Amino acid sequence: MKNASQVISTLTEMGINSTEELKKAMYRQRIKMGAMIGPMDNISRQIEDITELAKQTKHLIDLTPRYKEYKALSERKQAKYREKNRDFLEDYHYTLKYVQKHNGDNSRFLSLDTLKAKRDKLLSEKSAKNMEYTAEKKKFDQMEKYRAQIENYQSRRHVAERSMGRKKGELE
Repeated sequence: MKNASQVISTLTEMGINSTEELKKAMYRQRIKMGAMIGPMDNISRQIEDITELAKQTKHLIDLTPRYKEYKALSERKQAKYREKNRDFLEDYHYTLKYVQKHNGDNSRFLSLDTLKAKRDKLLSEKSAKNMEYTAEKKKFDQMEKYRAQIENYQSRRHVAERSMGRKKGELE
């Protein structure tokens, strides 16, 4: 009974006065938590995209000196170089196109430091949203626990009332 009074007290503090209100509050809480997941997933995708862009930018930086050497060759030497180093040139052009495409509307490439700063900002934003979600999830779990306790109490009470009642055909 002590647990029941504590549950009732806590639910009353939350503004919940019946099991129906508890079910409605749990439904609203679940919707609120669901609405929080979309933005968190969006931030996660942005983090993945920036991480990949930083990786490709670093790769492009590593390839650029060798590509500049190639461009400094005469046309005839470039033709021979192309035959021998086709994979390198394809890799360079693929990486360059990727970085250009994912660099946004900037005419200049974003530096690795800028990408890291963007990624760090998104990570802190995701952490804050995750903390909010965790608090809401804890609140929902608490309501779920209370709902189960109430149902258990009602079930035991119902069984006790039935056992105290008369059996069919029993005289007064």
